[in-house]
Amino acid sequence: MEELPVRAKQYIAAVLVSGVIAAVIAGRSLSLVWEQLPLALVLLALMVAFEFFMIELPKGVNVSLTAAFRLAAIFLLGPSQAIFLTWAAFPIVNGVFRKVRRPWHRVAFNASMHSLITAICGLAYLGLSDSDPQVGNSVYDVVAIGASGVLYLGLNSALVSVVVALAEKLPLRYMWVRNLHTVLPQFVMIMPMGIVFTLLWQSYPWGIALFVLPMAVVHYSFKARTDLERNTEQALVAMADILDKRDELTSRHSERVAEYSSKIARHLGLPEEQVEVITVAARLHDLGKIGINDAILKKPGPLSPEERLDMEKHSEIGANILAGGKLKDKDLEDLPEGLVAEWLDGIDSIKAAMVGDTSYKDDEPDDADP
Repeated sequence: MEELPVRAKQYIAAVLVSGVIAAVIAGRSLSLVWEQLPLALVLLALMVAFEFFMIELPKGVNVSLTAAFRLAAIFLLGPSQAIFLTWAAFPIVNGVFRKVRRPWHRVAFNASMHSLITAICGLAYLGLSDSDPQVGNSVYDVVAIGASGVLYLGLNSALVSVVVALAEKLPLRYMWVRNLHTVLPQFVMIMPMGIVFTLLWQSYPWGIALFVLPMAVVHYSFKARTDLERNTEQALVAMADILDKRDELTSRHSERVAEYSSKIARHLGLPEEQVEVITVAARLHDLGKIGINDAILKKPGPLSPEERLDMEKHSEIGANILAGGKLKDKDLEDLPEGLVAEWLDGIDSIKAAMVGDTSYKDDEPDDADP
């Protein structure tokens, strides 16, 4: 936590205090009858299970299906019990089941944040629903359930976006939009699952065993897609690094180009969405050199016209490799033919990112084609 900016530490501390206050207030009004104990244990077990298998996204954002069970706890047990189960789940996951412990401030922040969200959503549900303990029997309950779900999505996305924006020194609006875009598809599935769990428990509790299976499938499919995207990007970056190491003069070249490109883009005031695209493009701009012969790449003298034509193909090769990755659709297809290479290689003009000239540019005559 020491390396976090001061404002990020202050924000984390504020959320921690708020979450603890919510837990203390909930604890003073906590009342769990014996008939509710099986439900509480089932919800706690499911929260622990899905929290343990949470999905890690870029920028330190984590998502899981646990929100469905927190919502169900609000509807079936009330805010106080839901907050208690939320606080209980995090230390169980981190202290008992995880081989690698997460930093204490991260666990405490997550527990506090979700407790605070649960408290606000619970109060909204109590204020909008009717007094009938049977959930879903009136229009008021339907409105209350919908409002609680929307509140949960908005608060969760906002609170996470703020801490990431402060920690990474990124614009809050960019981080919130990106975070919302990432978690919204999953939350569209989470909300109905929380409602189905609630209704199923009221009418046929043993049916929960059949209900958990499709939830696990949804969780696994989302995790598999996320892992595939992350592994693909990591593989492309690794390929770029390997290509740079083919020649000692280009070692870490792509990494430096990406670093300087992102700094220059931010200095120019470009939107963070464009900065991200430029940074990724810079990191992978030489990927197409995998299809260029070493004799051309490492040639100590100027290239012949034929060799230069071959060398210029590396941008097109790289674009084809990335066709199914980060740079696709409007980033490539909207560019006129012949400008793809210029767009991808344009960041090469940042000469400050280069320690020295690459071999194939040594002794190049001043009147050579650009």
